[in-house]
Amino acid sequence: MSRKCLEFDHEIDGKKIKFKVLEPTLKDQKESNKVRNEAFNDALLSKAPLRSQLNSYLKAKNEWDDEQQKQFDDLTEKITQGEAKLAEGGFSLEEARQLALDMQVWRTSRREMLGEMGRLDSNTAEGQADNMAFNYLVSACLVYNNKEGKEVKYFKTLEDYLNQSTGTLAFTAASKLATLMHGVGEDIDKNLPENRFLLDFDFVDEELRLVDKEGRLIDVTGHLINEDGRLINEKGELVDRDGHLVDEAGEMKVEYKGFINEDGETVLGKSRQPEKKEVEETEAQENTE
Repeated sequence: MSRKCLEFDHEIDGKKIKFKVLEPTLKDQKESNKVRNEAFNDALLSKAPLRSQLNSYLKAKNEWDDEQQKQFDDLTEKITQGEAKLAEGGFSLEEARQLALDMQVWRTSRREMLGEMGRLDSNTAEGQADNMAFNYLVSACLVYNNKEGKEVKYFKTLEDYLNQSTGTLAFTAASKLATLMHGVGEDIDKNLPENRFLLDFDFVDEELRLVDKEGRLIDVTGHLINEDGRLINEKGELVDRDGHLVDEAGEMKVEYKGFINEDGETVLGKSRQPEKKEVEETEAQENTE
């Protein structure tokens, strides 16, 4: 049976190369477990806390308190209840749309908290060990075809990968491996209950951007926007929240019309008076015509 893989292109020294990230074999997994055990022992020797001690450790350092935990639990409960309500239906479509948008906000907030927890967890002995085991798998599973057309590993060793781990190639390879191993892919957001609902009723486009009934991009308040997220009017011109035309810098565009004096004439302020040269050019043009 052929191994699952994900392919991507990456440019090296001006040459585009096709890479593959292969699904880890049983041998790869066994080797990664050895790396995990070694990393775990090293972490313990460096006095890294265990996961079971994490909450106490974080509270002692004021990095995660009871209020944060309550906030996290509340967000989880709101999302769970929202999913159940959307699955059941039976209420107005507009209310359901708003619930789905609220769920997006709640999930984003919880993700941010999870990201913070993940950062803190990575400092535990288990977290350091898991990270190193994953690093090994990335180093073992990224391949490409050499000049002879033979499929070979790109990273020669784990250390070779670690030395390049901040580069784009290593980051892409790690992301692709996470997709293979954990189902963390580009379409994961589309499979969330709130986004499935929004897609099903055409409230968003395929990129999960809000759209109106005509399929035009809008913001959360219903205002038209362009591809850059800037407010626009029906003609596609840049505007502010009040509908006034603005330039690229966001400055209001105003057509100065002057003021009407007691004789009914339109007059301009001194700062608005045209330069003498401009007046002469205008008069000369009129005479020519």
